[in-house]
Amino acid sequence: MQHDRYKERDVQIDFKPHVDFQNMTTNCLQLIFITNGSLTANLNQRPVSLKAPVILFLTPHDTWELTDSRQPAAQAFQFQSDFLKTVPYSKYQEYHIKTPELMNGLSRFTAKESRLKIFHLQRALFEKLHQFFFILGTEVFAQSDHLWVCRIKKYLIQILKVLEDLNREHVTSSVDNVLDYIYTNYDTKITLADLVNVAHLNRVSLNRQFNERVNMTAMTYLAHYRLAVADQLLIHTGMSLADIAAAVGYDYETYFIKQFQKQRGVSPTAFRLNSRELATII
Repeated sequence: MQHDRYKERDVQIDFKPHVDFQNMTTNCLQLIFITNGSLTANLNQRPVSLKAPVILFLTPHDTWELTDSRQPAAQAFQFQSDFLKTVPYSKYQEYHIKTPELMNGLSRFTAKESRLKIFHLQRALFEKLHQFFFILGTEVFAQSDHLWVCRIKKYLIQILKVLEDLNREHVTSSVDNVLDYIYTNYDTKITLADLVNVAHLNRVSLNRQFNERVNMTAMTYLAHYRLAVADQLLIHTGMSLADIAAAVGYDYETYFIKQFQKQRGVSPTAFRLNSRELATII
């Protein structure tokens, strides 16, 4: 638990720069980022082998018993599920989120029988998520300004979104390689030529395979993915539209608003307001 010095409240989060796997407890939600070394353990009475880089997601439902370790280095971000239920409105008020669990999909991580536990990372994705974890830890301890909690929610949303999409049944294919590229780089400028180069296919073949897999072209899928992330940032953070646009790969706020309204039928601001109800902080 961290005390918010700007709003005189307790925030149900914590960051552990060093994880003790031998004495680790599972009394909260935990994202554990193993950056070096390896270990074996029994997770929910099943043997698992973890070799860096890998992310482990634990819930209070889980049981953990370390059996062997080889110099693992790891950090953990800990939070309660209700951490994502409100966003700031003013010094004395917050919005309660009408869809209280992140992406309506946090439950897929927290369900007792969930298989969303272990996520092995390729190098490019490791570097990106490692940067996100660094920012989480920095904000937990530094509380750089009154929006520090908002920034933590932003990066938590982005991490969980990537992990959720990485969990799909993975069969190495050109489409899978492009999907991984999108999940890693959606917040940067991506052209069709970039996706063609990743897939090692021509444009026609790439779009045909994408249509067979997800019923849309590669660039259309990228646009849908960016807006799906934007939805969650609008709902769960107080970020400005300009910052959200930049976070999901749009150079211009006006173009982001135009694309959002075209796909959602409402403006980003209206979408945000429709997802919230005002409540006084107690």
